[in-house]
Parts: sequence; C-alpha cells; structure tokens
Amino acid sequence: MEQTKIVSIAGKKMGMNMTIDESGDYYPEGDNSSTEMYFTDGWEYYKATSSHVVNLSPYPSNPRDKTKLTDELWARETQISFYTELLKTATTSDLLGNETVNGVDCYILSIVPSTQAMIDWVVPQEQPEGPQIDIMFGGGIPVVRANAYQSGSVKLWVDKNTFLIQKALVNSDFMGNVGGGHITTVPHTPTTNPANSGFEGQISFSAYNQPVTIQLPQEALDAQEH
Repeated sequence: MEQTKIVSIAGKKMGMNMTIDESGDYYPEGDNSSTEMYFTDGWEYYKATSSHVVNLSPYPSNPRDKTKLTDELWARETQISFYTELLKTATTSDLLGNETVNGVDCYILSIVPSTQAMIDWVVPQEQPEGPQIDIMFGGGIPVVRANAYQSGSVKLWVDKNTFLIQKALVNSDFMGNVGGGHITTVPHTPTTNPANSGFEGQISFSAYNQPVTIQLPQEALDAQEH
C-alpha cells in the first residue's frame, strides 16, 4: 500500500491518494484499488475504485461521495493523535544514534508504546483485510482485541533542531481468533480464524509549516451531499 497526504492542521484540510496492490482468497489473480479523499470547508470528498469494481461508491449516480467531515474521521485520517499516543504511552525509550533524513540531522529514538496505542494505530491504516481487521460490505470493521496483541515497536527519526518527526517505522504483531475469513452472515459477525497478522508502516514527514492548497477535481465540485 502506498499513501500520500497533504495536511493543514490550522485550516483542517487534507488531500490524500492511496493505492493498494493485493491478492488473496477473494481475488487470487490480484486486485488494484485506489482511493482519493479530500477534506476542505468542513466537507469530505471520497472516491474509491478497483480493477474489479470501477466505482465502489454506494451512490452510483456520482462516483464522488460528499459528506460532512466529522472529528472522528479527521483524527483517523490525519493520524496526529495516534502518533501522539504512541509517544505518550511509551513504556520504554532508547536513543539509538543519529542519522540524516532528507538532509535533516535526526536523533533515532526507539519506543515501546502501550498495547492500546498500538491497536489504535493499526485500525485506521486502511488495511483491506486480515485476521485483525474483518470485512463487511461498505468498509472494514475493526475487531482487534487486546488479548491478540503479541508485540510492537516504533522507531522515530526526530529533527535535532525542531524536534519534529521526519520518519517513523511502526511494527506490530497479533495472533488469535479475532476475525478474518469470508463473509458468511449479514449482519456480519467476525469469523474464527486462528492466524498470525503483522502490520508494518513506514511514514515520512516533510514540508512542515508550508502553505497547503487543496485542489478539488471537477467531479468533486459537482458532487451532491449524502
């Protein structure tokens, strides 16, 4: 999965593009999907497509959904609060050394956050399926349980001058009967699937305190509220 985001905290604006290349039980030959999401002026504009379904919107008349932006969605997509919790709940921390990231001199910090902070980080990572993120029509249903968590770690590259994060590497491992598998009932209940699941995220941060311009596509400008 590759994802790019431009975020303005003060203006509460965001532009996001994401692509996922995957294969599995549902599409053994593979599936390519893409998502566009924009936050501006208190609205969310969303579009998702895949190589198997041209338009994943529940509103076929317009492939671009327009809905009111909620505080929950803002927190989930910008992820600032999740990284704050990873730092605040760290049970151990170690300074591993120094490294230059994109021309910036950084400290390398290793931390072990709390179980709940790691779970909260995994849920909004847009994982399409897996033993810890169950699938339901219309979106993913988080079914992560604390007793399935095995281990996790975070490495942060922090600017020596500003103390702003330049890069993060997050790893977490789970094991247990916590969902996954095929959809068998509607409404859906998590199916038993004793399996291991590992999540790894590498995130780069750049262009702090730079002006942010969110340019909406024409079809987003034409979208109707839902």
